[in-house]
Amino acid sequence: SSANMDVYNSTISGSTARDVDVASGAIAELTNVTFSSHRVQGSGSTLRNFWYVDIHGQWQDGSDVSGGTYSVVDSGSTTVASGTLDADGMVEWLRIREFVTTTSGTTSDTPHTVTVSSGGLNGVRAATIDSSQLITVTITDNVPPAGYTMNAEPLFTQGTVNAVSWTAGADVGVGGMEYYCQMATDAGFTSVVYGSGWISATTYTFIGLVDGTTYHYRVQARDAVGNVGAWSAGVSSTQDSSPPSVPVVVGEPAFTQGTSNTITWGNSVDGGIGSVEYQAQYTDDPTFNTVIATGAWQSGTSVTVTGLSDGTTYYYRVKSRDGFSQESAWSSPVGSTQDNSPPSRPNQVTLPTYTKGLSVTFQWLASTDAGVGGIEYYAEYDTQSWFPSPDGNSGWVTGLEHTFNGIPENTWHYYRVRARDALGQESLPSIITWTRNDNTAPTTPVISVEPTFTAGNSNTVFWTAASDGAGAGGIQYWVETDTSAAFTSPDFASGWQTSRSFTFSSLVDGQTYHYRVRAKDALDQEGSWSAIQSSTQDASPPPVPGIAAEPAYTGGTTNTVEWTEVTDAGVGGEQYQVQVDDASSFASPLATSGWTTLTRYTFSGLSDGTTYYFRVHSRDSFGQVSDWSGITSSTQDSAPPTGYSMIAEPSYTQGTTNTVEWNPGTDAGSGGIEYQVEVWALTSTG
Repeated sequence: SSANMDVYNSTISGSTARDVDVASGAIAELTNVTFSSHRVQGSGSTLRNFWYVDIHGQWQDGSDVSGGTYSVVDSGSTTVASGTLDADGMVEWLRIREFVTTTSGTTSDTPHTVTVSSGGLNGVRAATIDSSQLITVTITDNVPPAGYTMNAEPLFTQGTVNAVSWTAGADVGVGGMEYYCQMATDAGFTSVVYGSGWISATTYTFIGLVDGTTYHYRVQARDAVGNVGAWSAGVSSTQDSSPPSVPVVVGEPAFTQGTSNTITWGNSVDGGIGSVEYQAQYTDDPTFNTVIATGAWQSGTSVTVTGLSDGTTYYYRVKSRDGFSQESAWSSPVGSTQDNSPPSRPNQVTLPTYTKGLSVTFQWLASTDAGVGGIEYYAEYDTQSWFPSPDGNSGWVTGLEHTFNGIPENTWHYYRVRARDALGQESLPSIITWTRNDNTAPTTPVISVEPTFTAGNSNTVFWTAASDGAGAGGIQYWVETDTSAAFTSPDFASGWQTSRSFTFSSLVDGQTYHYRVRAKDALDQEGSWSAIQSSTQDASPPPVPGIAAEPAYTGGTTNTVEWTEVTDAGVGGEQYQVQVDDASSFASPLATSGWTTLTRYTFSGLSDGTTYYFRVHSRDSFGQVSDWSGITSSTQDSAPPTGYSMIAEPSYTQGTTNTVEWNPGTDAGSGGIEYQVEVWALTSTG
């Protein structure tokens, strides 16, 4: 062929060379044409070969895939045809290319992949399209039906039969659904009573059901190839052919408040239609041989009877009926006595003028009640005696006291209580009583400053008065001392006292004592400890001074005696006093110095040749005097030696030296005479 050409449904044969020969630049398309050989020649020449194909989609049971979709994909993964199958699962006259030949060579489009789909299920077949043919693709359906549900059942069904129904299911595959309905006496379907068998209908009637029994129903579906769906959720209904149960009247209290009474009862149970109504009777005759009144039928479960007499016992009973007027028997009767009087007025216990802390325990005496009893009490308090707006209350309590907490201090609060019985009938309030809360301890006293040292073995400490403000007053003090500033175990304590001073005795010399004091009020509320003051006991004089030894003789008519300095272990302030006497007994000292801080003292006016004795003692700032020192002595010597004289000299002495001599002298005192010689020259005229 040298021109473009389309050929359909033919057979080309008998050529001695080749059946199809496409000239240069020509295009030939053959559809459903049978030939043996072909050739394309020259630039731009093309031969395309097509076949008409029919596709049939079917399920595994051979039924048609009605309305499914199809696709045809060539060997190069190109979709060359797609669409929807008809009602018979068919698509016809699809023109599918087998190959294309150009001067570059032949490209085969086959084998092809044919896919049929329905409801999300796929069937796939590989087909070599080299002739006109029918390609059948089978879809395997392994998905069961779904979407079916039991229609809701009434709570109760009349009689002994029940026709249940369900919604139709849907099947994505082969279809042909059937249903199987089960009936059981339990929601778990472990006790299946009966099954419908496989049916195509969506309803089924169960017969021979038992009155009062609750039956549960469920359904499942299967398709034409036996894929069975899950059981639906169950529904249930109870068969009913009996009257309601006998009502149970709520037990009555022994006593009922006032002159009316409301009787209540529980709902009767009806196995059928329901619509239960009730009728009540009451009488003062426990046998109900005579009846005071019978009520109308009502749906409520209570009735109020009025105009009853205080102190009279009444009896009540009820029966029920359902929507079919099937009546139950009368209930068992109940009874109650009317009580229309409150308890007696309670008597309060008088409160103290002041109450410690921020709480008050208010007490009262028991009330009496001639009726129901069960007495409770309601206590309350207010800052106003007429209680315009109470500040707090106990709520109703059975006890005979209540503790109110968080009460502000230093304010008068008034208290009262009233009673009620178990029926809520309240008495008049009690007479009021009042108290004032005191939650603050007295102020902290200030203990007087202590000296560093305290003389002796006792110490009197003082402190300022504490104040209790607007509180209870009655202040007392407790002072204590300890050798430890931590006061871990106080050595002495005053006990509680009203005085603002206390003397501690039997204190140890040289020991430092610490002191503190606190106050309490008449409610035993103790304040804080004061700041600590300390002092060291000093009950000893300074040491005995050591007087310096005196020489045997002391020149002149004065004598300066000396002694060692001493150190007092206590308060210090050491001073000294020295005495002189001409008798070692010091029976009547000749002189006593004043107290001096020096360690020497000079006595004057002493007599020559008299032996004097000296002693010294010390004292501290507290006037504590030591013993006398040891005694030292010295004899006064105020006269020079006598009796010495120069031995006469010649008028002339040879040479330039001269040895002179004298007669020795004597001394009545210290002795140890020494001599001094003087020479002087006389002039010739002298």
